[in-house]
Amino acid sequence: MARLAVLAVRGAQRCPWRRSLEAAGHRLHEAQSVEALAREWPALACELLLIDQPRPLLALHRLQRRLAAEAVRWSRLPVLHIGPPSEICEGDFLLCHSGSSEPSTVSAATEVLLRLAACLKDPSRLPTVPDEIEAGAIEHAARRLRHQLLATVEQRDTGVPGHARRVEALAVALARRLGFDSQSLACVAEAALWHDIGKLAFAPGLLAQARSLTDEERRCVQDHAHWGKTLVASLTGDRRIAVLVAQHHERRDGSGYLGLKGEQIQPEARVIGIAEVWDALTSAQLYRPALDAKRALEVIHLEAWGEELAVLEEEVAGRAGKLTHRR
Repeated sequence: MARLAVLAVRGAQRCPWRRSLEAAGHRLHEAQSVEALAREWPALACELLLIDQPRPLLALHRLQRRLAAEAVRWSRLPVLHIGPPSEICEGDFLLCHSGSSEPSTVSAATEVLLRLAACLKDPSRLPTVPDEIEAGAIEHAARRLRHQLLATVEQRDTGVPGHARRVEALAVALARRLGFDSQSLACVAEAALWHDIGKLAFAPGLLAQARSLTDEERRCVQDHAHWGKTLVASLTGDRRIAVLVAQHHERRDGSGYLGLKGEQIQPEARVIGIAEVWDALTSAQLYRPALDAKRALEVIHLEAWGEELAVLEEEVAGRAGKLTHRR
């Protein structure tokens, strides 16, 4: 079982969610102030930090400053705030909100973030996902926490939220034009939302580079599809969605990250891939402004696409340029 640090107001030891975690075998160490937690931090070796106080992001910044002043290295472990969503993570934190203090909700969210912590501890040696993963509450919690984790990715990447939602909307529209059935449409929507989750394994500053990436950094970026597959499989147990996340950068000619060709690539992944490329091109990046629809289609024409390109052109024409996202 895991070792959990708890930053809580006085009396938190009597909270039902705490008793539930202890009954599950987790070891909880409580601190009632940032200063007390900072003093004990090096010896805790905790796998997850739970905060049962208002303004969790302020507490995290204070904790990081205290640790830096004492030359203690901050580890990028996930943080769970016990309560409704109030703040989006900014900085070197993976902050999520449980949504409520109901014991089963907190327990499920804790399990999701412990799995995430295990995957991120050493991204070069991602854990093997067991054949059978517990179903039900854990997978529901993972999907409920997804938007908070993706907000962290997007804040670190471009600082502009909404990429995953836009990719989902466009990918589903293209899949409908291609005649996908309802089950495939649901898979497209789900995988499109998860597609960039592997970027959580990056160091926070990597995505905010205005310069060209080094070869090592470029390889790290390319690995995010593989990391995303393992994260999705570990957090949700949905292997079909995990495969689509892994393949969203593949191209028919084998020029993608994994080198898959033609029918080796799932149709749902191809749809997500072209929707992702479109949104990236028509959104402003650190290294270039957003492209207009005509120029974006010219760039996409240079890549290996089949019927996905034809339906993208139809969708763009049908929306009269409304698919661009300048800022």
